[in-house]
Amino acid sequence: MKPRIVDHKTRIGSPAERENGSSVRALFRGLNILRCFDKEHRELGLLEISRLTGLHKTTALRLIKTLESAEFLSIDDGTGKYHLGRSMFLAVHLLLSATELVRVAHPHMQRLAEETGESIVMTVWTEEGPLLAHIVLTWRQFKPPVETGLVFTDLANASSKVFLAFGPERRRAAALAKPLVKLTERTIVDRRKMAEELDRVRRNGVAYDMQEYRAETCAVAAPVRDSTGEVRMALCVVAPVERSTQHNMSQYANAAKKAAAAVSHDLACQDATEEE
Repeated sequence: MKPRIVDHKTRIGSPAERENGSSVRALFRGLNILRCFDKEHRELGLLEISRLTGLHKTTALRLIKTLESAEFLSIDDGTGKYHLGRSMFLAVHLLLSATELVRVAHPHMQRLAEETGESIVMTVWTEEGPLLAHIVLTWRQFKPPVETGLVFTDLANASSKVFLAFGPERRRAAALAKPLVKLTERTIVDRRKMAEELDRVRRNGVAYDMQEYRAETCAVAAPVRDSTGEVRMALCVVAPVERSTQHNMSQYANAAKKAAAAVSHDLACQDATEEE
């Protein structure tokens, strides 16, 4: 059977891989193992995985055991074969969940972009921070220097403030326990001041980023809740600093809250439909 491994750019032993060292090489090999599982290969034994990846049996077993310990693979004690584990299913669930949220939010984001004339960003929470799941760009020349897939690991952005202000107390406490990274001259790095900022976000129902994440941009974000009241996403209006006057930001905030309420309503209706 011909090895079914990744393309030449990431093939084991490629120049790019050798340059990145043994840790990256092990990561590539582990991902190759996971890619062996598909509709035709739901369960695989050690020898099959070794043939499909081109890995020596000893190397394959070591990587399989690592993946098994992290619950990316699981073994059937009856057959001795491996199948995808709990961690893989959780990752897929997160992906599908974010995709469904994008579907619900997109038309509201389009209307919000038309109303404000600015780009609209949608984020969802991950343990690393807010993940940029979707963006609707403005027709204007300015475009935010961000892309889908970006994870905001700092607290200088409006989305992080939303998820910390309206999320579990343990999430807020853990974030404030870490050093606050200074990204611009306006970034809040004092923990007490950031705690006060999060309190304001909770009272006002909207979070601001006034040149804290990037000196050339400002943003305002509002929380979107599901039928249980949990904040599922944040809708954020991103504007260049020259259009971020106090008057404009106030208008953007009101528009963002209105759009977030509309998305929340649609999510609640969807949840009610699924329960029937």
